[in-house]
Amino acid sequence: METTQTKVLKALKTNGRISSTKDTPEEESVIIDKLEAFGLIQNHRKYSYKPTQRFHQFSEELIATQTPIENFQFKEDKISHNTYNTTINAERIGQFAQGSGIFHFDQINVDAIQRTLEEVLNPDQLNEIKEIINKKDGNHLFSKLKSFGSDVLASVVSGILTSPGIYS
Repeated sequence: METTQTKVLKALKTNGRISSTKDTPEEESVIIDKLEAFGLIQNHRKYSYKPTQRFHQFSEELIATQTPIENFQFKEDKISHNTYNTTINAERIGQFAQGSGIFHFDQINVDAIQRTLEEVLNPDQLNEIKEIINKKDGNHLFSKLKSFGSDVLASVVSGILTSPGIYS
């Protein structure tokens, strides 16, 4: 016999979302709360939930074994979660201090930045970045780089800053 948890997981897998209303049975609401607590779903809108990456990783096994989520052994690769400071000081954005010299944007070698982007990003990501650059939308550029993941953003920034040919 299928458990309520399995029914909810199957519905979520089929529909891509699940909603909780005042008519939702109590047992189902408890399961939704547990799924959210264990990071398998996230609140998308008021009383609407969508699956997370963790859901996609473990849903098949949870459905197949019908193991209650609180007893399930999540076997995940350990991922380091680094937090990067993404604040930019608008007053000093036109200059970089390196050693004893101060460099301005007009002294930066744009080809070195382009080479770094080509090395770090895949072709689809690179095309998205080129479109944003052509639109001259600097705010969206940083958001797009962040959307590729913190490891990609860190690689781009470190590649640019450590490039020996960055300053002409």
